[in-house]
Amino acid sequence: TLPVVLNMPLHPANIALLSTADRRMLNSAISKVCSGQSAKYVDLLGSSKFLPADFSDSVHLRASASKKLFDELVLELKSDKNFLKQLKSNLPK
Repeated sequence: TLPVVLNMPLHPANIALLSTADRRMLNSAISKVCSGQSAKYVDLLGSSKFLPADFSDSVHLRASASKKLFDELVLELKSDKNFLKQLKSNLPK
């Protein structure tokens, strides 16, 4: 099993409520837990790919933005050679 932890994108108004230091501390804590559990951490919290129009409210993505989210997740996973190697080694023979 190869767990993936996704830090979901947030509306820019919500991101503005977090200080840079708080965002760093949050990312560091999540990353540390993921490393300890051999989980892949994908952080899309502050991704500039998600615009205010992609959100139905200050937290939830619109259905139309789900493809964008999936595409970003796939790009992130495909670019991690170590993750791909682990994934291939865990496939049934």
